[in-house]
Amino acid sequence: MDDSTAVLKARAFVRSFQDLALPVAMEPYAEKVGATLRYEAHLADDQSGYSVPIKGQWHIIVNAGDVEERQRFTICHEIGHLHLGLSSEHIGKSDLQRYTKRPKNEILCDVFASEILLPSDLLKPLVNKAEMGFDSVATLARDFKASWTATGSRFAALNQTPCAFVLTERGFVRYVSQSLPLREMGAWVQ
Repeated sequence: MDDSTAVLKARAFVRSFQDLALPVAMEPYAEKVGATLRYEAHLADDQSGYSVPIKGQWHIIVNAGDVEERQRFTICHEIGHLHLGLSSEHIGKSDLQRYTKRPKNEILCDVFASEILLPSDLLKPLVNKAEMGFDSVATLARDFKASWTATGSRFAALNQTPCAFVLTERGFVRYVSQSLPLREMGAWVQ
């Protein structure tokens, strides 16, 4: 499986729901994959969550100590594992934040999670109306109850203006999300 397949499967997943509203409710998503949500306070700080079958029922366990935006992304990520049928290769948060060192299944589930947390059909019209800048990203992040990182990445990817959202780590570019117009111009972020 590649990123574009994960995106298409995520969009089909979202479109199977009627009347989605902001912020997208997590319970119907979990029900769709046959899972229940459980918020646990005993998880370590470096453990966002996981999914596990208990007596034939999938449970998505979420760290109750994480901020709501992190919890929502974790739920969507775990739904990705279940919906895409990809095995889990979870490691600590510090390693998860390093995009380039992550296992492929975890990256694909992040791609899926971003698509269902910030659905294109809801986000794109808002991006088209928004001014370019961090204020717009912050407003959309608040409205979707998503992180700045996930929202900024999607904001750039769906934008009709040439732009990019860039994540760096220790002075090195680790991730770039570019708008289609910027890609068509052949622009490069070194």
